[in-house]
Amino acid sequence: MKWMRRTAQATLTFKENCGAISSLCYRGHQVLQPSETLFLLKFKNGIGVSGDDFGRCSDDGETISFDGCGKYPGLEVEISVRGEGDVFHFRLRRLVMPEELVLIGYELPVLNIPDDFLVLDPVSDGRLISPEKRFDTSRNYDISEYWGHYPGLCQVQFIAAFNDYGGVRFFAKDTKCLPKRIMAYGRENCSLHIEVNDCGMDSYQGDFDFEVSPFEGDWMEAARPYRDWVFSSGVLKVRERPEWVRKSPVFITYVVRGEGSLSDECNCFVPYINALPHLMKIAEETDSVILAMIMRWDARGAWTPVAQWPPVGGEKSFIELVEALHERGHLVGLYGSGLSWTNYVYSNGMSCPPPPNEWLALQEDGSQREWDFKPFRRSVSLCLSVEDVRKYIIDEVLRIASSGIDLFQLYDQDFGGQTPHCFSCAHEHSPAPGGWQIQYGRVLQESLMTALREKGLHTVLGGESAAAEAYLNALQVNDLRTAPIGFVPLYSYIFHEITSDYSGNQCHYYNFDAVKRPENLLYRIALGFACGAMLTVPMRKNGEIDWGAGAPWTMPAPPRTEFLAFVQKLNAMRRQYPQFLLEGRMMPLREKLLVQKHSLFLAKGGEYQAPCVLATNWQSAAGEQILFLVNWTNNEANVEYGEKHIAMPARSVLAL
Repeated sequence: MKWMRRTAQATLTFKENCGAISSLCYRGHQVLQPSETLFLLKFKNGIGVSGDDFGRCSDDGETISFDGCGKYPGLEVEISVRGEGDVFHFRLRRLVMPEELVLIGYELPVLNIPDDFLVLDPVSDGRLISPEKRFDTSRNYDISEYWGHYPGLCQVQFIAAFNDYGGVRFFAKDTKCLPKRIMAYGRENCSLHIEVNDCGMDSYQGDFDFEVSPFEGDWMEAARPYRDWVFSSGVLKVRERPEWVRKSPVFITYVVRGEGSLSDECNCFVPYINALPHLMKIAEETDSVILAMIMRWDARGAWTPVAQWPPVGGEKSFIELVEALHERGHLVGLYGSGLSWTNYVYSNGMSCPPPPNEWLALQEDGSQREWDFKPFRRSVSLCLSVEDVRKYIIDEVLRIASSGIDLFQLYDQDFGGQTPHCFSCAHEHSPAPGGWQIQYGRVLQESLMTALREKGLHTVLGGESAAAEAYLNALQVNDLRTAPIGFVPLYSYIFHEITSDYSGNQCHYYNFDAVKRPENLLYRIALGFACGAMLTVPMRKNGEIDWGAGAPWTMPAPPRTEFLAFVQKLNAMRRQYPQFLLEGRMMPLREKLLVQKHSLFLAKGGEYQAPCVLATNWQSAAGEQILFLVNWTNNEANVEYGEKHIAMPARSVLAL
């Protein structure tokens, strides 16, 4: 039917003058507002084109066609739209361009959501955005190299919006994992965007569908079809977990430069062996294998890639600690800093030699891509399509891994394994972003793993934030950034059964007033457990517990005994139930849950009402389900789960 598509329970209508979506009605509820355009095109010359730039728009019931563009005569667009089940499928069927245009991206369809909807945003492992927290415009995405990028800080090509009734899902069924931006902006008339970053000249057609579907339910129901597609589409290539993950090591994160604040001076943990008695004491108090995860060790200054080796304090000193921990059955890892090239170090004023010009990733205007990462460094991006760049990175990683470390977080600051855009016409790729980025990202990762094994090295690679689905095969243990406010465990819900992540370096300490509410650290460690992640204990001078990465050591230390006893309980539960907390699939709760709230004071003023008890339901490969309840507070907490009334002791965990 022209200007309308129907399924059994949903009706999608379009504006006849421009083809934009007019409404999506599902079971009597409007889940979309009128949009201004059906699509957006982005060209290398900086000019954008939308559906309302065309003089003619027609619909034959299967394809909506556009021609007569005022900006570019000869530009033609065809978009197929069909309904199936309760799902609507959109595809860029044909794009014809005049020769002066080079396509670098497109969006399809543009969806406007009702003003009261929450947005389920895949950024940084998953969060819910209330209407008052939305970005006003696209500016926050446009000025950031990371925000909204997939594969990157967004690990999935999915976004959704809903209220208490339900809402609308939106995802790209793209098994090639082309680079994209996943965006939501507008306090009013908020729009959802999936922008595909790909290059085309003369003509272009999409080879995958965008899926839009209404639903009833919460964020888990919003994400369920995407999870089903991920596991059935062949997009995932995943290897066996490292064997040491099955020991559920507790990660001990600490810096070897400065005392929380930025400094070029070594602290009490250099020589490296100085940390050993403190690490062993934490291992004893938590009754756990530990993995010492060291930060700010880089030779030239904290967080200064790519040439980081040898470590500050010397290679011999570091290897002494590695060997001592291995002799005792424990593990060691290092934080990397990504794949950019440092050209200036702020902490010591060091200027570094530039890379060869042909290694550089270039912007649209031909300038190098620069990143001012204050207060640590200035750096430039490297293009992974250049073979010598990949060889250089592999050689550097082999030097670091030869120390015997178990984990190297190579992609720290390159969230999810993200590779930079490059517009160079001299490299072996199209002169714009595209699938080549994922191709060469995977080539580098596979080459790294091959090189490590050929040298007899067992080092596992990882990154900051969980690995995007395109890179799960290589990045096996990652820094799951569990945001303590506005967070939902979207990444764990989709991927937990095939991933092995840990709770990061607890850098979200800065959200809270630690003096007024020191129990915020208990809350953050409980969040990691609830997500199915391995646990993290931050450490500072004299083996004290720290609040998190970057916290000044002048702050009073957290209460040690109660915190480590809580970690011991949680990790014992992880080891007891690996079929759920290591290999299980997160599922919706089977009964209604009612819990009390606990007020945590925020560093910038105000309070956050956190649930006293965190609850997650897991299903094993055998189909058995179990519910884990965690009372992280220092008081007894009452829970109602269905008809069960449970009084949970302070700092306790329960399996039902």
